[in-house]
Amino acid sequence: MMIKSILSQHIIGLTGQVSAALPMLLITIVLARWVSVEQAGYFSIYIGSSAVVFSLGLWGLRPQIVLDRYVAFGKSSYSFFRYGAILFSCLVAFMSADDSKLDVILIWIVIFYRSIDSVVDLNMAFDQVSLPNSKAIRNFSLQHVVKLSLVLISLLVGYLFGFVIMYISLFICGVIMLLFNVSRQMFSQAPFTSIKVSKSFDTAAGIFKAGFWFALASLSCAVITNLPRISVASFYEEEALGVVGVTLSVTAFFGMVYNMTWVRALPKFSLIQNRNRVITLFIVENSLVTLILLIGAYFLLPNIVAFIFDFNGRQNLEISRNVMLCSVIFFCGQIFSNLYKVTSKPWLEVCSYSLALLVALCWWLVGADSLVLILISSGLSMIMFSLIGFYLMERRYESGVIL
Repeated sequence: MMIKSILSQHIIGLTGQVSAALPMLLITIVLARWVSVEQAGYFSIYIGSSAVVFSLGLWGLRPQIVLDRYVAFGKSSYSFFRYGAILFSCLVAFMSADDSKLDVILIWIVIFYRSIDSVVDLNMAFDQVSLPNSKAIRNFSLQHVVKLSLVLISLLVGYLFGFVIMYISLFICGVIMLLFNVSRQMFSQAPFTSIKVSKSFDTAAGIFKAGFWFALASLSCAVITNLPRISVASFYEEEALGVVGVTLSVTAFFGMVYNMTWVRALPKFSLIQNRNRVITLFIVENSLVTLILLIGAYFLLPNIVAFIFDFNGRQNLEISRNVMLCSVIFFCGQIFSNLYKVTSKPWLEVCSYSLALLVALCWWLVGADSLVLILISSGLSMIMFSLIGFYLMERRYESGVIL
C-alpha cells in the first residue's frame, strides 16, 4: 500500500510539475521548429533568468509555512507579503529583458505565467498545512493542468490563425488566470480584511526576517539551477548553443521529478517521531530516481529531444546526452541540499549551493570549454557536502548535543 501511495502521489504530482513547466517548453519548441534553434536558445536563456528573479517572489515561504503551521504568522500576512514580492519580481524581470533579443509580448507572457506559478505555490503551502498531503498535491496539479489546457488552446488558435494571434491569446489567458487565482485567494483562502494594512507592513518585516535563510537558499538554488542555461552563450555558439539551450530546458523536468520527493517529504519532517524514517526513505527514494534518470538520459531521452527540437547529427546527439547525464547528478545534489532546511542550521543549505557555485567558478577560471564538467562537479560537491554534513549533524542530534 505504501508503494502504491508513493507512486500515486508521484504520478499526480509530476502531472502538476510537468503542467507547470510545459507552457514555456511548448513555446520553446514552436520557436525551434518554426523560427530557429538559435532563437529558441535565447528564449530558454530568458526563461532561466526570469526563474532566478521570481525566486525572490517565492521568498522560501512554502517550507516556512509548512514547518511553522501559522504559529508565527497567519494566512493573510503570508499572502500580503507574497503579492508584494511578485510585483517586485515582475518589475525586475521586465527591466532585465532589455538584451534578451525577444519580442516584448513574449517577455510579458513569461512574466505573467511566472506570477501565476508564484500564486499557485502559495496555495499549495496553505493546502499542505490544512489538508492531507495527497489532496494538497492533487489541488496543485489541478491548477497547473487548467493552465496548461488554456495554453494548448492558445497554441491551437495560433496554428489556425497565425503566431501573432497565438501570442495575443497566450497573453490574454495569462492575465485572466492570474486575476482569477489572486481574486480566489484574496476573498476565500486569505482575505486581507482580517488585518489592517499598517499591521501588514509590520508583519511583512517579520516574515522577511523569519524567512531569510529559506529565501536565500531558494535564491541560491534558483541561481545555480538556471546559471547553466543563462551562461550557455558563453560556452557555445550557433547551432550548438541551441542544442544545449533546449536540452537544458528539458532537463528542468529532472528537477521536477526530484522536487516531487521533497514535496512529499516536507510535511512529514514536522513530525519528530518519524524523522529518521522520513530521512531514510527520502535518501533511498532519490537514489532510485537518480538511477532511473541516468538510464533514461543515456539510452532514450537524447533521441526524443533531437526529434522534438528538430536537430540532427551524431555530435549534437552526444552533446545533448552528456548535458543530460551531468544534469541528473546536478539536480540530485540540489535536492539533497534541501535536507538542511529541517535542521537548526538552514544556512548550511546556502553553503551547499555556494560550494557548487565556487566549484563552477574554478572550472571557468581554468578555462573549461563546456558545461559538462561544471555540471557534474558542482552536483557531486553538493551531494557530498549535503549527505556527509547532514549525517554528522544527525549523529550529534541523536547524541543529545545542542546544534
